[in-house]
Amino acid sequence: MIQARNTTAPFIIVSILFLTISPGQTRWHESNLKGLDQLKVEIIVDGLENAISPTWVESYVVAKLDQYKIWVEEDQPYPLLRVSIVGRPLEEVPGFYYTVEVSLFNYILTMDNYIENFNDNEMTKDFSLAKIYEHQSIGYSIDRELKTHLESALFDHMDLFLDQWFQDNPRRRF
Repeated sequence: MIQARNTTAPFIIVSILFLTISPGQTRWHESNLKGLDQLKVEIIVDGLENAISPTWVESYVVAKLDQYKIWVEEDQPYPLLRVSIVGRPLEEVPGFYYTVEVSLFNYILTMDNYIENFNDNEMTKDFSLAKIYEHQSIGYSIDRELKTHLESALFDHMDLFLDQWFQDNPRRRF
C-alpha cells in the first residue's frame, strides 16, 4: 500500500501540472485574422524559378483565396499576404534545400498607444507594422522531386492559413 501511494502522488502532481499548463498553450496568432476579408498578395520565388513559376504560385494563391471569398486588392498596401519560396542548391550533395513561408502583415496599435489616446478625440497615428500570422517549413529535395515537394508544401501552408482564418471568422464558413 505504501508503494501505491508513492507512484500515485507523482502521477497526480504531473497530471495537475499538465492540466493547468495545457489551456495556456494557444497559437500566438489566434484571433489576429478576425475580420480580414481583403488582402494584398505578394509572391516571392527566389532561386527556384526553374522548378516552380511565380505566376503559377500567384494564380494558385489568388484562386484559393477567391474560393473562400477572401478578396485580393492590389491597390491597398496592407494587410499583405506574403508567400515566399526560397531555395538554393547544395554543394555537398545533389539537390536543393528550400523554405516555404506564408506570412500576413498588418498594422497594429500597441496597448500603450491605445491607452494614451483613449480619451483623445483624434485617432492615433502611431500604428506599427507587424507580422500577425506566419507558418514556415524548411525542406530538402532532389531535382526530380523538387516541384512536387514545393507544391505540396504550398498546399499545406495555404490550408493551414485558411483553417486559422476560419477559426477566427466562424460565420464566414458557408
